[in-house]
Amino acid sequence: MKDIMTVNKKSNFMFELIAIVLGVLFTNVLNNIGNMSLIITILYCVTMIVLSIWIKKPILLAIVFFLTYPPFIEYELAMKTIVAYRREGITGIRDNITFPIMSFIDIYLYYLLAYSKNYKKYLSLPKKGNVIPIVLLIMLILLVSIINITFSDNYEIKLAILSGVNGYIKIIITYNLVKVSVVDKNDIRKILLAIVIATPVFLLESAYVTYVKYGYLSIGKTQFSGLLAGPGATGAFLVIIIPILICSIIIEKRRRSRFLIICIFIMSLVYSLLTYTRSVYLGLIISIIYIFYYFNKIQTLKKYIKVIALCTILFIIIFITYSGEFIIKKFISTFTENPLSDINLSARVFYWNYGLELIKKNILLGNGPNTWGLKTITGGTNLHNGYLQILYEIGLLGFILYFAIIFIQLKKINKTIKLYYKNNFDKDLFLISTCIKASIVGYLFTQLFSSSITSTRSVFLLWLIIFLIEKIYSLAMKNIKVNICIK
Repeated sequence: MKDIMTVNKKSNFMFELIAIVLGVLFTNVLNNIGNMSLIITILYCVTMIVLSIWIKKPILLAIVFFLTYPPFIEYELAMKTIVAYRREGITGIRDNITFPIMSFIDIYLYYLLAYSKNYKKYLSLPKKGNVIPIVLLIMLILLVSIINITFSDNYEIKLAILSGVNGYIKIIITYNLVKVSVVDKNDIRKILLAIVIATPVFLLESAYVTYVKYGYLSIGKTQFSGLLAGPGATGAFLVIIIPILICSIIIEKRRRSRFLIICIFIMSLVYSLLTYTRSVYLGLIISIIYIFYYFNKIQTLKKYIKVIALCTILFIIIFITYSGEFIIKKFISTFTENPLSDINLSARVFYWNYGLELIKKNILLGNGPNTWGLKTITGGTNLHNGYLQILYEIGLLGFILYFAIIFIQLKKINKTIKLYYKNNFDKDLFLISTCIKASIVGYLFTQLFSSSITSTRSVFLLWLIIFLIEKIYSLAMKNIKVNICIK
């Protein structure tokens, strides 16, 4: 009886929330009745809210939502600030920069966390030693932001910093969602499945964004962009997804499902290549080599290496046949393009040197999230290097904590992989561990020449798989203890 009352209470709240959302947006719909994007977006949001009533694992819906939400949501359904400025005679300056401060997706993520099972137990600050860096990182970012807001005279910069803080806070929210939702190996597999399901929708929407941007889609003539700003950011996002698709292909037992995942893998690989982005190619090469290296050590997985290698070589041959001239021009332009162009490596080096000069001025606490491009006179909206971007925004202390968390989790995944070699426990956990590490390492390599590490979608997906490592490691340890007891 109590459970029924809880469900009814939750359902009533949800329908009230739907009514509020529709009421707030009703005026917009009337004013923009010809704007199909707005209407589709609202229907999308309402659908997600209604589904929340019946979905038992909130993280699964969050994954699909964060990978597939239309770009309209991030800006039109958001409290936002537009930093408009024009400086004539200075190259590299954009007319305006828009920062969504609190969007529908942020509110939705907070909702999913708040209405998760046993949420009160997990919303308290973590006390265990291995998650202390997460809490310290968020506290430090809040301190950095408060200091920069206090000493800034520019109201728009203050709002931009608030937007950046909201992005970093998603790290600890994602941690709590994983902690609430993942109990056993089946939950981990469901998360991978949610990523698989969301990927084709992500690709289709990204193709549409590219079409809107250029007015046409043409292989070898345009860089394919997507739901993340720019081809580099979209391609780097796919570098995270592709190893997960490889893992899903191998652990899937049903033939039809495996065939569908193979098709999604091919689509993702092709799209990542069509971004024609050097950093994406680097990340893909690193992650695939990493998978080959570890799979080759397991006899039962060697056959998959041959299939993956054959498919990869075949696609590269086809790709070069249709895009070879465009790729050659792109790589040559790294050194021959106008030095003021972002394509030229010397322009990137100029941005990095300029960024380092600003970093030195606030080396410990940084300049505040989302302020590059507002406090600077060059380089657009990011530093074109994820590591310098973090260092610029939250300083050396934040940089150390940020990557210390990632390093700690990578050490755990290494232990999990070594445990498999020594104890030959669950093969699925080994596959998931190997491919998750390949995703993280490949993505980190893309950030040497691009900067998407602080974008909303990237933050959620990257830290989702980083925190999955914690669960995988604990499951591996339990598995080994059970095997020892049996022996």
